[in-house]
Amino acid sequence: MKRPLPPGLRDQLEAGVDLRPRNWRGRYLGFLLRQADDPWERAACVASLLDPIQVSEIVTDPYERAHLNRFRQPPPAHGAPGSPAAHLAERIATAQDADEIDWLRADLARTVQEARIHRPAPRPAPRHTGRRPTREPHPRPARHQGRPASREHEQPAPAGRAHTLLSRLFGRGD
Repeated sequence: MKRPLPPGLRDQLEAGVDLRPRNWRGRYLGFLLRQADDPWERAACVASLLDPIQVSEIVTDPYERAHLNRFRQPPPAHGAPGSPAAHLAERIATAQDADEIDWLRADLARTVQEARIHRPAPRPAPRHTGRRPTREPHPRPARHQGRPASREHEQPAPAGRAHTLLSRLFGRGD
């Protein structure tokens, strides 16, 4: 380079602006998007460059966020987990500049909306407890308000094999 830098680049250089991480994130996002087939996968590609707090502000539904996280790419691993190199790689893989964060947030909102239109995020199936409805087929007999009923007035248990099994289960012996 024999010529002087243009004024804009010279100002950035003097201010210590380093665009290499931002440029890398742009290339990495393009790489992830080329591999994505599903709209939810494309939304997860964008989300992988944002801080999880930023993602939770955009995608407020916990089921959608969980579905998005299934496809979210972890940052590229460099160094041992928890090492300075790993922290640096994580910082480089996450958007830092306000204008880049705003751009990725808008892109995430758009891609999540497209994914919702394509197919809603899965929801858990309703839980079946195996219980019958609360409606009782026969009314229960009224209890006395005073003393509890004693076992003397109960009807005798049916005879036979069922009686033996029930008496063992409930601790009643004859």
